[in-house]
Order: sequence, then structure tokens, then C-alpha cells
Amino acid sequence: MVERRTDKGWTQSELAKRAGVHRVTICNLESAKVKELGFSKVHAILSQLGAEIAFPDVGESRKNLKP
Repeated sequence: MVERRTDKGWTQSELAKRAGVHRVTICNLESAKVKELGFSKVHAILSQLGAEIAFPDVGESRKNLKP
């Protein structure tokens, strides 16, 4: 995250403003101090950095689950 942000020439404050979160949130994420962060905030931050979250296809494994 730090590398993507700095590659864009952004400060923590600039990324925070673009993503609509507090600078402290960015600082805590970068220093691995965040215990929980909502999906919408994660999505907003990653979108600004040109990144995304990918979820594996769990279709096959779900067939084996009992109702």
C-alpha cells in the first residue's frame, strides 16, 4: 500500500482525502495497527490505489457443504 501511494506521489493525507477516510486510518493501515475496517473503506482506499480485492471461486467447495 505504501509503495502504491508513494509511486503516485501522494501523502497519507492526500490518499485519505481521495478515499474519503481519515489520515489516521491510512497511517494505521500502513503500520498494521488497524484491527477492523469496513469493506466500503477498504474498497475506497484500494480503488484510489488502482488495486482490488479478489475472492476465489468457492462454488465447488460449497457443493460439499451440508445444509
